[in-house]
Amino acid sequence: MSFFVFLQLNEGTNYAQSIRSLNLSSSEETTAFDKYIYDLVIDNSSISPDILADIRKYYPANDSMAGGKFHTGDSLFDRAASWYTDEMYLGPRRLFFDKAATLQPLFGYHFTEFIPGNDPARGGQLKSCSITTIFEFSCSFSCVRAATLIRTRPYADRE
Repeated sequence: MSFFVFLQLNEGTNYAQSIRSLNLSSSEETTAFDKYIYDLVIDNSSISPDILADIRKYYPANDSMAGGKFHTGDSLFDRAASWYTDEMYLGPRRLFFDKAATLQPLFGYHFTEFIPGNDPARGGQLKSCSITTIFEFSCSFSCVRAATLIRTRPYADRE
């Protein structure tokens, strides 16, 4: 049986709404970012200051690339959404695919299109529309008409 996994470019946007538009100073942003991560980890006793420093290094403040096409300019929100996307979606998917690829056909789809008019702070695309784009069936949302069709391909064929 084949296994399909659909992901958006910035899945974490819906989970970072609590820190959107806070307009904090640099030090307050660092504290809020650390608290955001700390509060999301089930066993946060394993999070040391060194781990948080490493995370901040990979998700720096005011990074214009955070969120890709869905970059909003809200430094705290963009970096939190990017971290959440990587930690809760892309990382687990890669781990699962690495383990399962030898057992069954896998297809991964990473939708990266931004649909003009959609809210970038909500991921810029509804998941229901990206799925319909793949399978080419009708969707009443305008996003399907604007979306670029990208065919899935086996995970093993990816670079």
